[in-house]
Amino acid sequence: MDYLPGKLFVRQLLRPKYVAPLPGEEMMEQVLISSLPSLPVPQGNAGPGLLAHLLISKFVDHLPFYRQVQQFQREGVKIAESTISGWFTKTCQLLEPLYESLKERVQQSVYLQADETPIPVQSSHKKGATHKGYHWVYRSPAGNMVCFDYQVSRGREGPMMFLENFKGALQTDGYTAYESFEANKAMYSSIVHF
Repeated sequence: MDYLPGKLFVRQLLRPKYVAPLPGEEMMEQVLISSLPSLPVPQGNAGPGLLAHLLISKFVDHLPFYRQVQQFQREGVKIAESTISGWFTKTCQLLEPLYESLKERVQQSVYLQADETPIPVQSSHKKGATHKGYHWVYRSPAGNMVCFDYQVSRGREGPMMFLENFKGALQTDGYTAYESFEANKAMYSSIVHF
């Protein structure tokens, strides 16, 4: 076995400049240059491969940004943590329409499994402090889709909003937040506790 680490590279774009005379104007010229190709982050310099790597490292490999910065430094590349954070935010904004489409498809399922799990969330009010937030997870086995819905509490408001237009069977663990769904038989064909 062997290992070759991922490669960071600079993509150099050459855009030739041309000088063209203006029509009808003697001794007047204009400079022409082709426009830059579009990038995922407007006026940024991160390519799509790097942005995908940052998100996969964060969400799949659970690497916080400061560790990613350390990895880049070992490769001889200095990228500020604030820069990575900005790229991350812009990339998440680009992915919002995909999330909304996934959410809509999950909500249209006829059978869902639901559960919630607590997660520590860093607080912007107090550096180093966290509060407890919740990922409400909705899985559509038939469509092989999973949608996470973050809520600040474990109250029934989160699933009520997410499942507002859902009509079908909902499988849960019997947590009391789902009791209101059992009462509303018009919305749900059945509630199954596991």
